[in-house]
Parts: sequence; structure tokens; C-alpha cells
Amino acid sequence: MYLSSAEYATITCDTAPSDFSACLSLAEAMIDGRTLQYYAQADLTGLPARILAWLKQAVAYQVQAISQTGGIAGATEPQGGASLGRFTSSAPPQELCMPTASLLPYLISWARGNMQ
Repeated sequence: MYLSSAEYATITCDTAPSDFSACLSLAEAMIDGRTLQYYAQADLTGLPARILAWLKQAVAYQVQAISQTGGIAGATEPQGGASLGRFTSSAPPQELCMPTASLLPYLISWARGNMQ
């Protein structure tokens, strides 16, 4: 687990949502997928403070985004869409929120430099 509900509240200045555990699991899986499971296998206590802070921020912002879009169901379903006659289009689910996406290159870069 990358983040506690207390850390989430500190980072986002918001109380943890009622479905925090479910949103956290999805957020962690999304970030683990993008970092090729590097942090899932790492000893978090051995990470530099800045990297650990960025990881916690990325997870917290992604949890917040998942919660604000309706939780797990909202994050995994297409958002929006339009209809014109018989034709309907829908947007794919957003993968990562902007704050998380902006932190990801730093996390990937550090992980790549430390993979054995």
C-alpha cells in the first residue's frame, strides 16, 4: 500500500472518500502498470524522500480523480458521449488525471535508472 487515508487527506486537503480502499487499489494498479511494477516490488522505505513524496502524491491525486468520477464504476466506464440519429459515440475512460500524469515521467525515469 502506497498511501494511508491520513496521507491522502494531507496531500489533497480533502477527507478520504468512503470507497478509499477500492479507489486506492485501482490507482495503485494504474500506476504500477505504467511503471512496470517497479514500485510494487520496491522497498518503499529505501526510496529517496523526493521519489516517495512524488509516488504518494501521484497515488493520492489518482484516488481523488477516481472518486470524483464516481468511484470504480465511473473510472472504468466511458465518460460522456454524443448521439446523432442512430449513431452514438462515447469517450474512453480517462487513464490518469493530469497531476498524476505530470509526476509519472519522474517516477519512471528514477525507476529506469535503478532497475537491476
